[in-house]
Amino acid sequence: MALARYYTRKKDFATAEGYYQREVDANPGNIRARVEFSEFFILQKKLVRASAVAQQIIQDYPDRAVGYEASGNIYLMENDAASAVGRFERMAAILGKNAGAYQLLGRAQLRNHDAAAASSSFLKALSLAKNKMPVIIDLVGLEAAQKNYGKAQKYIDQLKQTNKKNPVVYIIQGRLFGRENKPAKSLASYIEARKLGARGSRFTLELSGAYIKDNQSGKAVKVMAAWLKKNPKDLAVHHLLAGHYLKVKNYAKATKQYEIILAMKAKNPVALNNIAWLYSQAGQKKKALAAAQQAYKLFPNAAPFIDTYAWILVQQGHNKKGLELLQKAVTAAPEMTEIRYHLAVALNNAGKKAVARQELTTVISSGNSFPGLENARKLLKELSR
Repeated sequence: MALARYYTRKKDFATAEGYYQREVDANPGNIRARVEFSEFFILQKKLVRASAVAQQIIQDYPDRAVGYEASGNIYLMENDAASAVGRFERMAAILGKNAGAYQLLGRAQLRNHDAAAASSSFLKALSLAKNKMPVIIDLVGLEAAQKNYGKAQKYIDQLKQTNKKNPVVYIIQGRLFGRENKPAKSLASYIEARKLGARGSRFTLELSGAYIKDNQSGKAVKVMAAWLKKNPKDLAVHHLLAGHYLKVKNYAKATKQYEIILAMKAKNPVALNNIAWLYSQAGQKKKALAAAQQAYKLFPNAAPFIDTYAWILVQQGHNKKGLELLQKAVTAAPEMTEIRYHLAVALNNAGKKAVARQELTTVISSGNSFPGLENARKLLKELSR
């Protein structure tokens, strides 16, 4: 096992697999080794082989819970929540009065869109758990998802009674108030969590987001800037800051943030797509086209990326290629009216005025708003003369 783990760490998976297989063959009763063998395949995203190992454990040891747990977790990775529920039900039945088993079952039932069953399982887990906080957090999530905000808040109040100095309680409350569209209360909860010591990348994202939703974007920027000063490689926070600058039309600062992101991760499609648009706005045509093309090559079937690349092509005089791509984008996302407007412009450039007019009529009659709506109206007016 030691050698199998060693070669796994070295990412020499072929050699590691050989050592795992030898251990399993030599000691078939070593269930822990079998579970680890299954996890070894999960690490490589080979879920079919991982599942086969787990199924063999169940077949050889039908009265042991571990095989059902391993199999259930793999089903969840495969987005087969119904099968996962079946596995965890059997696991819970074998283990009996085990809080963790019922908590896993409840989570799978929630994934399977069976809120009533999930609630029953979580409550069973709560009655058995020594540490009740993780289960109560699941119950808060369950009730919030059902928009039972009052019940969710009661669970949070219950947590406060025994964990009033734990910042997690106030983070959970901040999320709940966010769901309820109560930005001031949400922000107050996050601030309390920070006073109690909440830190980290995800907390920075949530606190900054709460400031933004409460119309205090200046404080949000300060929070993100302070975090990035100590954690300059945090891509998630750079993305949030870049997106904020983009939304408030501070294009120079948005561009700088996306350039920082791309310096760390050159093939980040969102950063490439957004900076392509920013370069285009700044008149940096070569940079715009190059970035848009890279984003498109990474996701050639994603309508937003196709649209950015195609629209830049059209604007730079490459109308034929842009038109072909815009037709592809509209086929992929016919509901995205801005793309249809871009298509109408390309059709008009190609002399297909009747089809362009038809597209523009569809765009405007949709009632959807987008940045180019007034230009779309003007073009339709021109083509209707």
